[in-house]
Amino acid sequence: ELTSFDGVTTVNGATVAVTGRQSGDGFLVSTPEGTVTAPRSVQPTNPWSARFLETDMLMRSDTGQVEHARIGPEARETLTIDGRMFQTHRYDIDADPAYVVWLDRDDRPVKFLTKDPSGDVVFTLDIGPS
Repeated sequence: ELTSFDGVTTVNGATVAVTGRQSGDGFLVSTPEGTVTAPRSVQPTNPWSARFLETDMLMRSDTGQVEHARIGPEARETLTIDGRMFQTHRYDIDADPAYVVWLDRDDRPVKFLTKDPSGDVVFTLDIGPS
């Protein structure tokens, strides 16, 4: 389970700091707007860990907003990254915004897509030389 979180996001010059820590039976999430208590099972929307598959509660790492999420069934998909093919497990996450995460056979996130007001935002793991 998540023990702590520290994040700072800057968009168009506006900076938002989000922190979190375990407390009692919950996880305290603090933002400039205040502090909320999330379930201990909460996971950040940061896609670089497969732990998001273990919960139905997500904390937006950019705003601290805590929300229910539904993780769709696994779909197998072949991706090409840096000219190399990867057999992946794709998960569609029904949240606001929606996310798509692709994990390789070792459950390492290799690609992440989110819908943003400015369009699709895609992160891809830098695989490095083969």
